[in-house]
Order: sequence, then C-alpha cells, then structure tokens
Amino acid sequence: MNVDFMYVKKEGQSDTSQYLSFKSSEVFGAVSWSIRNFSYKKGTNIVTATNFITGSRQYKNTPSRHKNGSNAVTAYLNPGSSNSAFVTKLDFTGVDGKVFKSVTLPLFSFPSQIQDR
Repeated sequence: MNVDFMYVKKEGQSDTSQYLSFKSSEVFGAVSWSIRNFSYKKGTNIVTATNFITGSRQYKNTPSRHKNGSNAVTAYLNPGSSNSAFVTKLDFTGVDGKVFKSVTLPLFSFPSQIQDR
C-alpha cells in the first residue's frame, strides 16, 4: 500500500506554511494459488492420480484521483470539497468468482499515523 500526502502553500510563502490538503492511497501486490486435483478410478473411490493447478496474479487498485495535484489545490481552495481518495477494501475472489476474503484497509489522516506493518 502506498499512501500519499499532498501539501499546498500559496506562492511566495515559505515551506513552513504548507497545508496538508489531500491524501490518497493505492494498493498492489500478488496472489498465488495451488489447487489439488484428484482423478478417481471409474466407479470406485480409489484415487489414481493427483496433480496441482497453480497460478498467480498481480493486482493493483489505484483511485483515479490518486497523486493528482489538481485535487490538492481544489481541496485547499474549497475546504468543503473532497480531500481524499483511498482504497478502503480489497476483495479476493476464488476460482468460482466468489469473494473468499475481504480486507479492510486503514485510512490515514496524517503521516505520523503510518507505522511499519
């Protein structure tokens, strides 16, 4: 997970005048699987062979407003506008297309909230 904090200041002001105006995140990674496949002797419960179906897939979820400086300026000029674009949840689906795991992701308001996880 990458979390970006965007700061804005008025032209000519010092860096100490920066204002945190927009936050966003993106999530990426990879999943892999190994599914055991059994072959049976016809008419019995005797296993004649086993093999594994394996694979992997990379994923990336990036909100369209992630790392967009225009959003930071808009949030700075219009405090009532949206000031974040976070990925809030990841759903992992199995071979049958059904969700088998949902992961709720943290939302960060300030850089000091981020710790090694």
